[in-house]
Amino acid sequence: MRIPVTQLDDRSFDDLVTEARARMARFLPDIEAVPDGDPLHAMIDLFAFMTESVIYRANLIPERQRQAFLNLLGLPLRPARPARGLVSIDARPRQNQLEVAPLLRAETTLTGAGQTFTTEGEITPLPLALKLLIKERIEANVLLEAGITPQQLVEQYGGAVTAFRPRSFPVGEPVDLATSLDGHLYLLLHLPEARFVDQAAAVREAVAGRTLNIGLAPIADLPGEIAEEVFPRQLLWEIAFQESATGQPRWLPLEVLDDSSEGGRKTGVVRLRLPRSADALTSDFADDPREAGFGSRPPEAPAGVEPAQVLIWIRVSAPDEEVLTLGHCDINAVAVTGQGTARAVPLGTGTGRPNQIVTLPHQDIDPATLILEVAEGGAYRPWSRIGHFEGRGPEDRVFRLDPRTGIVDFGDGLRGAMPPPAAPIRAATYRYGGGPEGNAAPGTVRRLEASSTRYTVRQPWPLSGGTPAETIPEAEARIPAFLTHRARAVTREDFATLARDNPVTRIARAEVIPGMIPGASLAAARFDVPGAVSLFVLPPAPMALAAAPRPSVGQLRDVYSYIDARKTLGTEHYVLSPQYVPLALSVAMTPVDPRTELALRETVRMALLAFLWALPPGGPAGTGWALGRAVDVNELRTAASRVPGLQAVTGLALWHRMGARPWTPLRSTSLELARYQLPELMDVHVGASVETPGVVRAEDGVDTPPRPQPAPVAPDIC
Repeated sequence: MRIPVTQLDDRSFDDLVTEARARMARFLPDIEAVPDGDPLHAMIDLFAFMTESVIYRANLIPERQRQAFLNLLGLPLRPARPARGLVSIDARPRQNQLEVAPLLRAETTLTGAGQTFTTEGEITPLPLALKLLIKERIEANVLLEAGITPQQLVEQYGGAVTAFRPRSFPVGEPVDLATSLDGHLYLLLHLPEARFVDQAAAVREAVAGRTLNIGLAPIADLPGEIAEEVFPRQLLWEIAFQESATGQPRWLPLEVLDDSSEGGRKTGVVRLRLPRSADALTSDFADDPREAGFGSRPPEAPAGVEPAQVLIWIRVSAPDEEVLTLGHCDINAVAVTGQGTARAVPLGTGTGRPNQIVTLPHQDIDPATLILEVAEGGAYRPWSRIGHFEGRGPEDRVFRLDPRTGIVDFGDGLRGAMPPPAAPIRAATYRYGGGPEGNAAPGTVRRLEASSTRYTVRQPWPLSGGTPAETIPEAEARIPAFLTHRARAVTREDFATLARDNPVTRIARAEVIPGMIPGASLAAARFDVPGAVSLFVLPPAPMALAAAPRPSVGQLRDVYSYIDARKTLGTEHYVLSPQYVPLALSVAMTPVDPRTELALRETVRMALLAFLWALPPGGPAGTGWALGRAVDVNELRTAASRVPGLQAVTGLALWHRMGARPWTPLRSTSLELARYQLPELMDVHVGASVETPGVVRAEDGVDTPPRPQPAPVAPDIC
């Protein structure tokens, strides 16, 4: 519990005036009652004001002590955080000609709403516009409502197909691939207007071999400290190359020069190198709408984009993720920050004395951008920024920085070198400023400070993250966490809690097996190994048959990276997915009312699924099926018997399958599971008698049927 800080003196101005008048009446009784307008009252008020000022300064002593305590702990006040975000800078046509605009170098200044912003990278704006599309899956019931049957699609396309329709997302709005048929986001790069269609070939020649900047932002940005620790997500960028012989697309990987967004995990820019040959950019797939998007072809261009405007098709996917979601995706993007830039700032000269201090002319410094130099032998030499001088020698050219105040201090000649006497000291460059005033809504940043007719500035995504400088109470709030290491993975509960509460990826359940090392596989696991921890994680998932919640490779990497930064030294930890044992059940039941038999079958099926489900509120206790808990037939009969409307459960049989082995009926009343295993219910047959479930009856070793091709559903237009 937080202990309140007591004021050294809590007397107010009115208290001081009352006390002074009482003392005067006691020590000077001969003075008669003084009227309110008498100058004596003015003198009393003046002394009361001066005393109150002294009391105020005395009450600041605890705050000064807390500041000193923060410095001793190495927890200085944090500077203001600048707002960050993305701005798109397009190439403006010149004399009705589309051209690649000149290079804009890093630290170019932009303005808007009275604020100044600085670019964090360079950009060469390309004369292209963007549309975002996916192949959205169409459910069977929606097709039937539209009067389209699966047989009609088979007859139309000559084989098994999966229906989809193209769906476009406006630039600046979130993109969710949960309903995507193939897990790809398609980027259509086209001419900005139809009047430029005669320049298509020239534009392809102009952009060939150029760097394409694509801005990405997550739906919700991670906190600054966490964003620096996230495991980069691997995105696969591909460009459609049209084969001249068949006209079919071949998706070729694009060269990724840089990705400051860490795969869309945080706001940043992906820099892609376009093919150097203009012929490789030809993507003329504008044919019959019934064929657009069939198989691996890109979907049909949205309304407003004529076929002749289409230049390039690019698609992106996340192979290690179940579903790719993005808050923002745009081209010609550059990262900007709500800070100013200072260069070649003189800070004085060396004194040759220990612990010399110099002060930057600005506050709220970005430490990563400060380059401090001291002249030696007629040339400036950079010094290194450190957190403390402990362990440093007299020749180490180092300094400390308080980013909140801009104060720089040097060593004492024993721990860290001293600047030589009369040696000029300067800050070669640094960024400064920040705060919530830089949090700009879309459309706020509108122009370059150096006005030019070659560029057009767009800001479809807000700038965010700007916060004021930290106060003493806010810094105090960090002390308990710093001293007690609440964000450290020490105990078994620490590992599970940190995994569930991590802000990087959604985890619905986390279980820990101390001392386990999986080895080459879970089957070769070793147990009771000192210093080893195996963490099993499960993502959220809707309850369904044959759909156990399995983490993706990307989620396993994210949790591992997050825990790795918080584990204790010497701990060997693993982040794993449980091994699922497929089960199939057959239940014989007798309903109270035979007219409700069909509904009861589904209710019994869902009751057994919930009983064996791995996530809360499933499982016998509502916390999900426990790792390694045996599956007992009698418990399953009891769970089925609890369904209202059942007269009796007359029989229950269980089949299980291990790896590639065939389905095996359970010969006992209990199926034992290993400590790292969970059950996965694949099929449930409910009827008047025990029968073999359909998944068990299916013959083993049958060749997998060919995967249905994506096929567009185009409405008939009369």
